Amino acid sequence: MNDEYHKELGKVTRVFFGIEDHGILSFSIGFDFGDSHQGTGHYPCSWTPQGQTRPRGMLHGADLVCAMLDFFKVNTLDKIEDQVVYALRENPRGSIKGMERTAFDGGKRFVYSEWNKDCAQWEMYVREHHDPTTP
Repeated sequence: MNDEYHKELGKVTRVFFGIEDHGILSFSIGFDFGDSHQGTGHYPCSWTPQGQTRPRGMLHGADLVCAMLDFFKVNTLDKIEDQVVYALRENPRGSIKGMERTAFDGGKRFVYSEWNKDCAQWEMYVREHHDPTTP
């Protein structure tokens, strides 16, 4: 666990799970920090197999949604909005690398890079063994 993150308390104002402007299914969270707003950036949840035009959902995209439901202690994405958590950054105005619940709410931490390491090997296996002729 990296304790060197800069923590900034923020309120979730937006949860996006849908097709963004590049045609990619993605997930992001927007925060209000009082004096500024910032989002997590869009995490891709789909890919398009070579030679095809229709994107396919990625397993780690579903896992990210499940991880967010668990982190925020909710059962639907719409219930994430209005929750207050710390955004974790490498510096005071850097990109958001993760989130942490307040101490009185358990202090649970979610860091995107740590989650992504867990999913990367499985996702590569699926891509390598996917039969593009099947849905």
